[in-house]
Amino acid sequence: MEDTFVKDSINKMFEIAGYSKNYEDVLKEGNNWFQNYTMDEKQRELWKKWFVRESLLRKIYISKRLAEKKFEMVDLNWGLKQV
Repeated sequence: MEDTFVKDSINKMFEIAGYSKNYEDVLKEGNNWFQNYTMDEKQRELWKKWFVRESLLRKIYISKRLAEKKFEMVDLNWGLKQV
């Protein structure tokens, strides 16, 4: 369930950043695909709000604080470069 949510989160990140890409598309680009795209601070904040809200709605994380911490890990591992 959490793996599916991470993929959904990556897809949402691309949508918010204005790219017509998804998780499956970028896997074909190799391991450093996340370095090929950017998002600004406002887009990152929108993605974070979506991530926290959606993770609580799907009952993946039990608290807002835990969801925010998990977002930071997902952003660190797969988030787009911020410009």
